[in-house]
Amino acid sequence: MFASGDSSKPSYFPPKWQDDEFMSGIMTMLKDRDVNPLDYDKKMTFWSSIIGASCLGERAANCSVDMLKRRFTRGSRLPACMGQVVENLVKSGEMVTLSTWKSKHAGWLDWGVSQIGALIGLTSSWLWGGSKSLVAPDETIVHVPTLKKQADRVVELMRKELEADVDGTGEIVSYAEMYDKCSSIIASTTNFDLVLDELTERGEVSVGMSKGEKIIKFRDSGSQGPAAFSESDASVHDIRKTMGVLEKKIKTLEVSIQKLDTDLRACLRGGDKTRAALLLRRKKAAEKELGEKDGQIQRLLSMLHQIGSTKHNKEVIDAYKSGSLAFKATLERHGLSPEKIDETMDDVMNATEEYRDIEEALAQPINGIHDATRDADLEGELEALLAADKKEKAPASPARRPATFDLPAVPSGTLGISQAESEIDYQSLERRLKRLQQAD
Repeated sequence: MFASGDSSKPSYFPPKWQDDEFMSGIMTMLKDRDVNPLDYDKKMTFWSSIIGASCLGERAANCSVDMLKRRFTRGSRLPACMGQVVENLVKSGEMVTLSTWKSKHAGWLDWGVSQIGALIGLTSSWLWGGSKSLVAPDETIVHVPTLKKQADRVVELMRKELEADVDGTGEIVSYAEMYDKCSSIIASTTNFDLVLDELTERGEVSVGMSKGEKIIKFRDSGSQGPAAFSESDASVHDIRKTMGVLEKKIKTLEVSIQKLDTDLRACLRGGDKTRAALLLRRKKAAEKELGEKDGQIQRLLSMLHQIGSTKHNKEVIDAYKSGSLAFKATLERHGLSPEKIDETMDDVMNATEEYRDIEEALAQPINGIHDATRDADLEGELEALLAADKKEKAPASPARRPATFDLPAVPSGTLGISQAESEIDYQSLERRLKRLQQAD
């Protein structure tokens, strides 16, 4: 039985690492997949998973076959299949040699040199009749999935930094400062350079130089296209560097002023006025220099704020332009323009006038169809019916005292007949009446 795995191993080791029977088969050489595909796939799946977890756990995307053998030593036994596993991972693209990575991310000159070196190696191998391994035991190799995860974490870290930025120039940072910030993600400068290559290829980072110092510029959220390092970015870095020097000088002056003040008070208590006067002059000079340094750092800080404000103003202007273009596109898409609106309003006014003309024409009477007299009679009869209907529907009014009217006096005349004529007729009638009675 092989010695079981050490329980103090890092957390990225799987539980099966403690299984002696399982690990005894995993640590052996790989056989050809055509001979035993199940065993081959089981070993490759196990080692691919644990190599990725270990690279991420160790904060190092770069490693070597020898390093992996030492990392996965179980008791006194080294994994015999590690070289084969790494070569298969290189063939699949999960891992890549450092030389291949650099040739991919290098300029034309470096690429040419690397190609010549590779050609010399292949030629010597062919001449001597040997077969060269894809990966040498001590050759540096890169685990690509780990490198991409590290790059994602660096971008996330920098975005949080930019959210807390005050002067608006936080996307520009020195190489050394950024490496310190990424210490929890990346363990070496070699790995850090690989991450910068990955981020540069994505367009998230641009690397420049200023006064012999490497500077990194991250792409901020308001930028379009990949990050591009410029002379103004170098100036921002130089301003920050100068401010750092001034801040250190200010701290030194503050400590010196405090010490001079303490010594001055001690001399005064001891009665040494001459030395006290000397210390006072030195204190005044230090305070004056402190005020000058503070003014300088304030002016530099104001310049950084102005640079950041300029960038934000540009973002506002770009937003205005985008909004204007979108508004114009919307108007064009809906067919709206001042000329078309004026034409439409004119059409509406013309249609309204035509409608009014039609109404006036329809209101005029047509000869031979309508009789004005008959219409008047009908209207009169209709009004009479309405009045009668209202009278029937009106509630009965309470009994009232008969009204008295002032009527004219009854005429005493005989409607144009004289009194004599009236009496004569009366007598004539009486006589006729008597004759009729006698005849009976």
